[in-house]
Amino acid sequence: MTQFKKYRIIYTFNHSKMGFNNSITVIALNVDHAIENAKDEVSKCYGTKMLQRFSFKPDPLMTGVVIK
Repeated sequence: MTQFKKYRIIYTFNHSKMGFNNSITVIALNVDHAIENAKDEVSKCYGTKMLQRFSFKPDPLMTGVVIK
């Protein structure tokens, strides 16, 4: 039985004039799947052309929290 877990993914916007950090919590099977889900959600908000300026990494404090 596969178990879904809760992951917090931190995303960073990088630009020469400005930048910011934010996070999104997603439910996924593993970290790689969680990062892909986070990329999909961020691209819905900011657009697919802007996605190249974002970097994604898992939050070490909330990685793989088991949900019921």
